[in-house]
Amino acid sequence: MMKLTDKDYQLYTIEAFASNGLLDGGTTQPLSIRGVNMTTGDRDHNYILKWRSSTRLSVDNMTNELIGAWIALELDIVCVEPFLINISDQFVEKVMTDQPGYKFAQQSIGINFGSKYMEGLFPFINQYNPKNIDQVQQAMMIFVFDMFVDNGDRGQGKMNLFWRDDRYVVLDHEMAFSFLQLLFGQNPHPWLIEKDVDLYKKHPLLLFLKNSTPDINACVEKLTLINDHFWNCVDQWLPAECKSEKIEKIKSRLNSVIANRDIFIEQLNKILAS
Repeated sequence: MMKLTDKDYQLYTIEAFASNGLLDGGTTQPLSIRGVNMTTGDRDHNYILKWRSSTRLSVDNMTNELIGAWIALELDIVCVEPFLINISDQFVEKVMTDQPGYKFAQQSIGINFGSKYMEGLFPFINQYNPKNIDQVQQAMMIFVFDMFVDNGDRGQGKMNLFWRDDRYVVLDHEMAFSFLQLLFGQNPHPWLIEKDVDLYKKHPLLLFLKNSTPDINACVEKLTLINDHFWNCVDQWLPAECKSEKIEKIKSRLNSVIANRDIFIEQLNKILAS
């Protein structure tokens, strides 16, 4: 899958023209749609749309979804491919009238966050072999990623973690960068995570990693890929309505973790050894 920093990368906009219905589960009640790629003309794919009007998916959450997915892909984590999905008045009135989700559609006219539908996803249960080095490193990279972006939305109750073709697949990053929601009590040293029990204790991969010997150093060193070039690409492709002072706050915080990655590694080692 193409990364944000690839020279040919594009964040495509999909014009929704048909509904496959609401998906079961999830607080955002996503809609499966068919649409046309407004750049390539392709109309052969299904997409998952997250309503901007829904309780949790504000413009800020859409921003988190995009940046979270871009960071995951940059770190070679398999992630659903992000798209922008446009909902028109015509789609609302001709397709969604008298259908479940009509009120959401009415309130979500314009650009929404979406992703290309990925077939063959199996929920993560215990697909983990501690003797498979590649699998161990995949799991460790996801754990590092979640600690890095302060993602508290991958827990035992809601894993947002799947299995496909011997690879872990992650999705749903609207709750990443959760430090932005704290008016008081933000950790001034975000590379010190050992005491942030609420962030990592519920992580679905933690117990598996504790019984393995992952190369934590290699995973943390990959975080250096989230550099100035990456952020320049974010600025290039992030929709104008998503740009705010929060982007600089995210960048500054992640840069501080990278600058103190030796201590971050020590913290991760302590967590896995505890």
